[in-house]
This record gives sequence, structure tokens and C-alpha cells, in this order.
Amino acid sequence: QAASLLVDSGIDPYRIDQALEKWGMPMGVFKMSDMSGVDIFVHVSQIINSAYGERCYNTTLGKQLFEAKRLGQKTGA
Repeated sequence: QAASLLVDSGIDPYRIDQALEKWGMPMGVFKMSDMSGVDIFVHVSQIINSAYGERCYNTTLGKQLFEAKRLGQKTGA
């Protein structure tokens, strides 16, 4: 959610992923989403948002990518 907030604020997702990897994570959240599929990202986001409601940051990034059929590496887009 924090990474999505940063992207929605104008920060480059590649820069966020680089910072997360430098911090010690095996990969950043956007690379993980690209590899697993944006449809999975959207599905998980819906579950989290329905469970926690307004306590979550709700980005439209995944939904926009999903609607544009840009699902990540598994579809080549």
C-alpha cells in the first residue's frame, strides 16, 4: 500500500523497487506484481480492502492496468 501511495504521488515504480531491493527484499512489490500478474494484485487488493476498508490506501493503479489488459509478464504486456 505504501508503494502504491508513492507511485500515485509521482515516484517512479522502478525507483521504489530498487530501494526495496537495496534494503534487503529479494524483489520489489512492482516486480513481484509484474511476475505474478496484475490480475492477482487486483484480486488480493480487493480482499484486503474489503477486510480493512478505509484503513487501507486504495490505489486505482492495478485496476487501470487490469482494464488495459496489461497483466504483466505472463501476457507479455
